[in-house]
Amino acid sequence: MLKHIKSSAIATAAFIARNPLAWRFIYWIWRRKENAVRHPIDVTYGIRTSGSVPPFLISPRAKRNGEIGSYSGCRPNCLRRAMATLPAADAFTFYDLGCGKGRALAVASEFAFKSIIGIEMSEHLCAIAADNAALLARRYPDRPPISVVTGDAAEARFVDGNLVVYFYHSFGRQTLARVVAHLEAVAAKGADVAIVYENPVYGDLVDSSPLFSRWHGEQVDCDPDERGFYHQPDGAIVVWRCKATAAVGETGHSDFDIVITIAGARAVVNARPL
Repeated sequence: MLKHIKSSAIATAAFIARNPLAWRFIYWIWRRKENAVRHPIDVTYGIRTSGSVPPFLISPRAKRNGEIGSYSGCRPNCLRRAMATLPAADAFTFYDLGCGKGRALAVASEFAFKSIIGIEMSEHLCAIAADNAALLARRYPDRPPISVVTGDAAEARFVDGNLVVYFYHSFGRQTLARVVAHLEAVAAKGADVAIVYENPVYGDLVDSSPLFSRWHGEQVDCDPDERGFYHQPDGAIVVWRCKATAAVGETGHSDFDIVITIAGARAVVNARPL
């Protein structure tokens, strides 16, 4: 049954890729659905990050369709909790890989990063994220500058210096392995690099890196008014940091297990008993 569903999904994606009019029609229907209810952060900031987009609509012509996750905006509390465990943001540049419509970029703008950069494969989602970033810049001119780039996370090249790199289970194992390799190259130059992974389904790939170690892990409750926007009332967030650059005396919470409750789709963080 599962094999049949997967084959049907691949056939649907191939049909859409060959027929631009079909893509536009399906996306028009999807837009009507996703704009029906606005996430609380959209109401607060006046931006547009609500709804979800399946992989075959994100990039119908992508060569690595199996590596593309669906768009579904992050849980703001997860990113805020992760940031609470890290040093002052003004020493870091923030990246969101697979930024979608830019919800995490909006949350990141609440912190004093040097700059904020979103990378997104879908040109359409990228345009929405850029519009949201421009709106935030007008309303909050004192916040960090946000730039949005159309591109593949697997090919991302990062600026020199300290980084906070965030993603929300945006892609598959092959892409994540390449991302980690690029971040290892940055860390090897002596930069402090923090990897913030929401719903860390493939967290074992980061665990296997010789340059990163677990820093913090937590199962974070959604705000009550946000719970109807997610399948679960809470979400897992895990932070890794460079082993060589975490300052002496700093402490995280690394005594936890990452448990996969739905293969390829959901991870939870379980604190180990004292």
